Amino acid sequence: MALPSPATLRPAAAARVNEVCGANRTGWVASAAYRSQEVTMPGADWQITLADQTSYVTDPTNPCAGQPFTVSWMEINVGSGPSEAYRDTFELNSFSAGWSSQDLDVTDPVQPGDTPWRSLTFTLAAADTYNMNLTIDGVGMYLGDVIVNDCSS
Repeated sequence: MALPSPATLRPAAAARVNEVCGANRTGWVASAAYRSQEVTMPGADWQITLADQTSYVTDPTNPCAGQPFTVSWMEINVGSGPSEAYRDTFELNSFSAGWSSQDLDVTDPVQPGDTPWRSLTFTLAAADTYNMNLTIDGVGMYLGDVIVNDCSS
C-alpha cells in the first residue's frame, strides 16, 4: 500500500496508514491483523488510529436488509497529547446495491493511550455484500465485508 503524500494529510496531526485483513464472510466479526506504517507531520502531538487487536463488530452479526444494525470499532490516540476535534466516516459500499455513508464528529479530546469505542447504526434497503470502509481523521482503510441478508421470508 502506498503512503499518502504529506501534502494530503492534515498538518496538525500525524496519520497512520493501515491495511486491515480478516473478513469473515458469514456475517462480520473479524480480528484486526494489520500492517501499518507511520507518517508523522512536524509538530503533531496527537494521532488517532484504529486500535491494535480490535474486533470489528456488526450487531447483529448477520444483519437483515431493511432492519437497523450497528457497526462498532475501537480507536486509540497513539500520540503524546490530547486530540483536537476530528471526524470519522464509515461507508458501506456495494457494486449492485449502492452505498451508505455516515459521519461521526468527535469533539471531546481523546487522551494519549485512551481507546474509545465508536459506533454508528445503518439500515440498508438491499440484501448484498457490502465493503466496509472507515476514515479516521482523513485517513481511510478497508475493514472487510459484511453480508446483509434478505430476511423477508
